[in-house]
Amino acid sequence: MALSIINCSDPNEADVVLLGANYDVTSSFGKGASQGPAAIIDCLNTQVEFLDRHTGLIPRDHLKIAYHDLGDLNSLGPEEMVAKVGEAYRNHLGYERFNILLGGEHAVTNAALKEIGLRHFPSEITIVQLDAHFDLRDTDEDFNDAPWGKYSHACVMRRAAELGYKIVTVGVRAYSQEEFDFARQNSIAFFEWGRGQAPSHSEILKAITTEKVYLTIDADGFDPVHLPATGTPVPGGLEWNYALGLIGQIFKHKKVVGADVVEVSPRAGENLTEYGAAQICHSLMAGRLIQSHQIKDMNNDHNNLKRDSMFNSRSDSEIDFGDGLGPPVIGRSVEECDSLKDIFENALPAFGGAYLKRVYGILRAAVLNNVPLVISVAGPVTVS
Repeated sequence: MALSIINCSDPNEADVVLLGANYDVTSSFGKGASQGPAAIIDCLNTQVEFLDRHTGLIPRDHLKIAYHDLGDLNSLGPEEMVAKVGEAYRNHLGYERFNILLGGEHAVTNAALKEIGLRHFPSEITIVQLDAHFDLRDTDEDFNDAPWGKYSHACVMRRAAELGYKIVTVGVRAYSQEEFDFARQNSIAFFEWGRGQAPSHSEILKAITTEKVYLTIDADGFDPVHLPATGTPVPGGLEWNYALGLIGQIFKHKKVVGADVVEVSPRAGENLTEYGAAQICHSLMAGRLIQSHQIKDMNNDHNNLKRDSMFNSRSDSEIDFGDGLGPPVIGRSVEECDSLKDIFENALPAFGGAYLKRVYGILRAAVLNNVPLVISVAGPVTVS
């Protein structure tokens, strides 16, 4: 039996889980994104080479990779879809597990961001969005005669901003006045395409002010010459090698907590888009492999080559995994904080403070999920 990149049948045992969210209801132009996940997985298993040439790594040799198909979701309204996808995402959201959500339209990303926001503090995560559009509308009422509301595909980054995430958008080149004004007024960093020379990768990295990153990759962020089969294509997008290089640099310099690849709408007679999306997924796995420090055997001919690659691939002995101490703890005075939440997040960096911050995060998640609580606190409680 031929080997495939998907090498694990049980998502609960996997290091990487690809979640297929087959949803295409609120799309406003071309349809077909609900067929995207299956087409991507087919290419991933039958067409993508096991060797990631940029890193010299074979992810399937070091990671257990599983696929969980969520079935046809098109009978659901946007909020119902977010709840259903969110439940599945939550079940696979382990500390050592990496989720790659496959769309489906961009509205599916709402589910991932809500769930990640319950495990991490959104203010500590930057969403790096590769997209032709801001997706910052409050609703889709301005262009849709039968609007879907706040969870439309055109609103996903607006909801993310409301959750408290920081946002860096790369490749944007089609937007409304409302979206442009919102981005400016809310300090959303964006790199517009088609206005002079593309920014360097280092310029984009400087705009990412957090250690943690979530990657949301919309097929229309790329120039249609690379990924043509998408719901709302816009000419003049990201060049293929530039975008993959940026993804690689983000994995090299940041901690990526999750990713999605959305808006792939397969069409008859053309399979470049799903192949490209599958290749992106494979690059995400290679990045995850390097980040997870699970590289076992890099002593092969490919890794002895000196590469000018997106990860600057090196052997185990050459990779700097740090001193184990993590980033420096930075806090600020309680007197400078505006709320109890601000105190827990920023003013208690010592061991006791970290403990209280964790407790606060658990309570916050419980409240947001309407979980009944009975709380008893026995003292004394001290913070050193």
